[in-house]
Amino acid sequence: MAKALDPYRVALSILSSDTLEEARSKLNISRTKFWQLRQKPEIKNALNEISSHIYDESLATVMHDTTENLSILKNL
Repeated sequence: MAKALDPYRVALSILSSDTLEEARSKLNISRTKFWQLRQKPEIKNALNEISSHIYDESLATVMHDTTENLSILKNL
């Protein structure tokens, strides 16, 4: 019996790859199995959760950098 893949591993593979084919290759699974996995709610939830976290972290970084740059400009 095939071992179930962790939804976060699948999601990270998708998000860290340039193409879906590259992601599938990283997971070493067939195209059919990869398509089936991508339809599962737990994979979609993992993708949404990780994407939201990446967005939040990026936004926090931009806000911090903007505040820092404004402070520098104010002191010029």
